[in-house]
Formats: sequence, structure tokens, C-alpha cells
Amino acid sequence: MSPTGWPEAIEVTLPDEGSVERVLPFGLGRTITGKVVAEANGEPVPGAIVDIGPVGDHTTTAAADGTFTLDDWMGGANGAIRCEAPGFASASVRPGDAHEVTISLRRGVRIRGRLVAMDGAALVGAHVAAVGTDDNESSARRASIARAVSDEQGRFELADLSGESAHRLVVAARGYGRMDRALAATGKDVDLGDLTLNAPRAIAGRLVAEDQLGDLTSESFFLHTLWHEMSHGLGPGKIDVDGRVTEVRLELKEHYSTLEEAKADAMGEWTILTMHAAGRDYFPAAIVRQQATTYLAGLFRSVRFGIGEAHGAANAIQFNYLVEKGVITQDPHDGRFRIDIARFPAAIEDLVRDICLLQAVGDYAGTGAFIARYSTMPPLLADALARLDGIPVDIEPVFTQYPD
Repeated sequence: MSPTGWPEAIEVTLPDEGSVERVLPFGLGRTITGKVVAEANGEPVPGAIVDIGPVGDHTTTAAADGTFTLDDWMGGANGAIRCEAPGFASASVRPGDAHEVTISLRRGVRIRGRLVAMDGAALVGAHVAAVGTDDNESSARRASIARAVSDEQGRFELADLSGESAHRLVVAARGYGRMDRALAATGKDVDLGDLTLNAPRAIAGRLVAEDQLGDLTSESFFLHTLWHEMSHGLGPGKIDVDGRVTEVRLELKEHYSTLEEAKADAMGEWTILTMHAAGRDYFPAAIVRQQATTYLAGLFRSVRFGIGEAHGAANAIQFNYLVEKGVITQDPHDGRFRIDIARFPAAIEDLVRDICLLQAVGDYAGTGAFIARYSTMPPLLADALARLDGIPVDIEPVFTQYPD
């Protein structure tokens, strides 16, 4: 037997034909004893949890004098024994061929802070995590992780983290954007003070009627995106123009992309509402209200791409069409926009019909006139977009792992 508990290598010669039987002795794991101590003063750490990690499923607790025993160790030369205790950063050691180990724990550091909204209000119940990695090559790499939930004052505390590790602070709060911040290793407790989370509803929060904000849902935005893409495969494709078999895109030329993006948006909404009206149980009871309001907010988001671009122009078409229909209106007092839930399904159906009729006959001139009429930036819309100053139009990702 090898000193690590595994059998020595056994050479077996296989015949050219047939088979050979050979009993292979598998060794039992060895017993490892050890002691958990505080690195600062060598004092024992009673109650420390010691486990053998991914190899096996054995955990034990250090006694009052810090000693422990692990049976059936079969981790091999690279296997790690992990240890954690309240007030200390977790640690790992590789016993190699040894039968006795000492695990030294360093005092853990704490990261504190307070989460607030843009108006300074405390964010209660937000989930906070710090994730780091100890890159000390002399020991097994061990993640330094802590989690917490913010209290009624928005405060949180993450304890027992490695002071030698850099960490990423990740914060997620319902109704707000996710925060992801890099924290350098300090070797001591850190108080981050107030951390402000921006509401992902920043656009809607400035432009949509306050009593309709509660109908904004991520599910409706997902459904809009899903059915937008599916709707690109619906509607006219190959068509007959004066006995000539052709395609919509060939007939509408430079107008095609703008009209097609408007069709996909409108037809996606129409499909969702039509299935709901037909009694399909795919969607929640409030889907009409939620879909309409989320759609309204999405128009402001996408038209910011600019009406010189197909998606932006398509959203301008939809906005202006529905304003003309009286489905989207602006409150003269606060400047916020409201969508008429009751009239929304019929208006969307009208828009889908108008677009599909242009596509079905390959009406190049009619499409050009339609786009010229609705793909505009009237003062009503321009003033609304001006109120979104300071909100990014798009997000540029920064890849920290591969900066080049």
C-alpha cells in the first residue's frame, strides 16, 4: 500500500485474445488527526468545522482543545481539508502524505455598509454577498464568501472574510438594479458607508404615469422580446406582385427593416393579447394591463437609439401611431404618459393590419409614406426624451478578466 491510502501500481499483462481476471486490492483511507489554532496566538479554536471537501462526505468538529480526527481520508496528495469557524476566515490545507496536520486560522475581516435608493430611503431585504479567492499558493485555494440581507435601516454586515483576498461585492434588491463592485484586500474591517442603487425603472419612473408604474414587470418585457423575435417569422414573406413571385424585403428595399421591426413589435403584442383573449392560460390575469404599460416604457427606451436606425424608427412609428389613436396621452400637469389599457388591444390590431397590408402587396411608395408620417420626432416625444438626460442609452461591458 502507498502512504496515501491508495494501492501501489499493479502491472497487468492482457492477452491478445480472451480475458484475464485479477483481484485488485483497494486500500482503505487513512486517519488524519490534527488541531485547529488561531494564527495570531496559537490558541485552540474549539467548535471549528473541519471537512474533507469534495472527496467524501465527512465532517467533524474540533474539540475544546482544538483537536479533531478525520477517518477514511482518501484525498491523495492534492486533496484538501477545509476548516471554518465563527470570527475567522475559512482556510484549507493539503495534508499530502502526513497523518497529522495543524490548521491555522486568521481572524476574519468584516465588510459593512448601508443600502439606499436614489432618494436616500433605506433598502430593506436586499441580498448582499462578498466573493473572493485566497491566491496563496502555499495552501489549497479556498473561496472567501459571506452573505447577508439588509435590515430595516438598509444596513448589512459580511463577516469572517479573508483579509488577504480581494472581493467582489454583489448586491441585488427587488425593483432595483444589481450592483457589482470590486473591493481591494485591506487586511482589516471595512465600512463602505452608503451605497446607492439605481432603480431599473429609471426611464418609466420619469415618464410613465405613477399609478401605472406598478404594472411594469420583467416578465412582460421578456414576453415582448420573445414574441418580437418570433413575429419576424410571421406575416407576409414571399408575395405575388403583378404575377411576379418575389419577397417583401426585395420590394420595400431600404424601407423594409424599419417596417419589419415595427411589425415584429406590434405583432408580438397582438399575439400575446390574442392568445389571452382566447382563454389560453399561459399568462397571468393582469397580462393586458402589465403588457400595455411595459410596452409603453419600452417605446421610450428603444426610440432613444435614434430614428435614423431601424429599431429606433420603428418605435417612433408605434409611439406616434398610438398617440394619433388617443391610446397614449400625456398629463399636462406632470408631463407623464399614460396608456389606455382598454383601447390598447384594438389599436395594436389596427397597427398590425396596416403594416401587414403594406407588406402583403409590396407597396414601396405606401411604405415610404407610412414611415414619413409616423417615424418622426415631434416636440412631444423630443421633450420626453430630454427628460431622460443622465440615463445611459446603452451599457458598455468591461471585461475585467480579459482587459485587452
